[in-house]
Amino acid sequence: MRKKVFGFAALATAMVIAIAGLSSNVTLAGSTKQAEARAGAAAIAGERVDKLKDLEPVEFPRGVEYRFKGQNATYGMDERSNEVTSILWHNERGTNFVISSDEALKQAYKTARRYFRQFDVKNFELIMAEQVDHGITAEYHFLWREMRDGVLYPSYVTVSINPETGAPMLFSAQNFDVADSVRPKLTREQAIAKAKSLASSDTTKVKAADFDVWILNAQPAPRWHVELASDDGLKVEMFDVNDQTGELFPGGHYVQKSLPPGL
Repeated sequence: MRKKVFGFAALATAMVIAIAGLSSNVTLAGSTKQAEARAGAAAIAGERVDKLKDLEPVEFPRGVEYRFKGQNATYGMDERSNEVTSILWHNERGTNFVISSDEALKQAYKTARRYFRQFDVKNFELIMAEQVDHGITAEYHFLWREMRDGVLYPSYVTVSINPETGAPMLFSAQNFDVADSVRPKLTREQAIAKAKSLASSDTTKVKAADFDVWILNAQPAPRWHVELASDDGLKVEMFDVNDQTGELFPGGHYVQKSLPPGL
């Protein structure tokens, strides 16, 4: 089972910022907002407030995420909205794909709707559905992005499901309100030309070239994501081109290499 839409092969990697964070320079003491976040996490966890353990908050460009460890999961709460932004369950991990992909998707939808109130308010499109075998663990992984008039916007939800039990393993979501609809300034051909001007000589085949709206420094950032592949498909160069300037975003070039079949 593997579904990808719009060629966003590296999108799941970008989502790890929801878990990893950028810095941890947030003062714990005397925080009224932290106390409110703890109460919100306790309500979600179904535990007493004093039973949650405070973890170090994480600071993002969009604001602070407070984190708390409960008996069954670790919770991330947004400082601004007091909404849950991440849940990492402490349950056992599966290693075999016992339940079907359809059942896993059903459980993922149920999890997304339970913990993300905007899920049925905005139009979320499933853009990635895959089964991932890590060797010692495995998971079904699903990713939704907000869709407007054929353009993906930065609000997202991602859920991982235990492939043996169907229980959720990870939930992560962010709601970004972009008021106006965005249309590309650059053409697809211009974005491809920019990527080709920076690519290696052995990556010339256009694998994907898609426009979306992302977030950079807490602001909407329209971009073109271009993927160029080698003739054998084993090397893919990816470029994130700023639609407003025609230049690459910071860190907007990365390379993916695969081994030949059978190795």
